[in-house]
Amino acid sequence: PLNAAVINAVGPHVRAMALAVNIFIFHLLGDVPSAYMIGWMSDHYSLRLAFVAPVIAICLSSAILFYGMKFAPPVSTPNAAAPVGAH
Repeated sequence: PLNAAVINAVGPHVRAMALAVNIFIFHLLGDVPSAYMIGWMSDHYSLRLAFVAPVIAICLSSAILFYGMKFAPPVSTPNAAAPVGAH
């Protein structure tokens, strides 16, 4: 869903770059610090909390994305596909 939002938000000439930046930011904010954060939470609190925290973060981000859907422009198909044989 987020990739579809990125594709709908930018023009065709920058879609590839927008998706590349999107993937880079996902890895920068997700994969890089996640092992450290899970280990820190496991050491200071408990392994159970360390495994529950990402689920809470995913639920929170899902709620934010669903709220943001209210402000997204409607999706339109400028070139609707013609029926087969209608040339």
